[in-house]
Amino acid sequence: MNALQKLVKNNHFTNIRGDDEKGFSGNILKTFSQENNFTSFFTDSKFTNRSRVVDSVFMTIRNGFGNDSEKFADNDLMQQMVQMYNQIPHSAYDNKYYPKQANDNDDIEGQYKRQQKNKLFDIKIQQQNKGLLSFQPGIILLIHLDYTKTGDSFVMQRRNFNELAEFIKQSNGNVMVKLLKSQSDLKIVELLEQYCKLVAKDICLLDTKYKDYFKL
Repeated sequence: MNALQKLVKNNHFTNIRGDDEKGFSGNILKTFSQENNFTSFFTDSKFTNRSRVVDSVFMTIRNGFGNDSEKFADNDLMQQMVQMYNQIPHSAYDNKYYPKQANDNDDIEGQYKRQQKNKLFDIKIQQQNKGLLSFQPGIILLIHLDYTKTGDSFVMQRRNFNELAEFIKQSNGNVMVKLLKSQSDLKIVELLEQYCKLVAKDICLLDTKYKDYFKL
């Protein structure tokens, strides 16, 4: 909570996206977010990169401390780790600057924001060209479903795009779909847009080769 209060005090933002931290569903943080005019989005889908940022942080710490639990518990060593991390060139800045430089220099931070904004614009253009921004409910998508995260974890995966699904809606940059052939433990799936390919405007127009292949 202290970290969030500092974040609100020193930065302007309207939305936070995270890795399904349960604390954000509590009344205290809900009230705090309303008072400070920001919303939060968290997904518990196993088929998105919901833990990517947090996992990256933990990986950095593990690389430094290994499996030594005493080092993890040593606050002084942890502070040294943070200080070292903040003074090492970071890939986010093309390894030209380190986090502390970006934090202390508005020009570097502005350059980074413009760079990320341009990347986002390019991605949106690519999505638009692929028709990803014009999905309508009912269209049929060929999707990649990671079987290792389902009840059919031992099914061999011989192709990247391995299931057919009906598009339901967009959800905070992800795609909500209904599997045409339900798995043993799920029917509705939230996954990344890059794991989707448009194959038909509706089930009636689906090519027979897909129906035969997936035994619909």
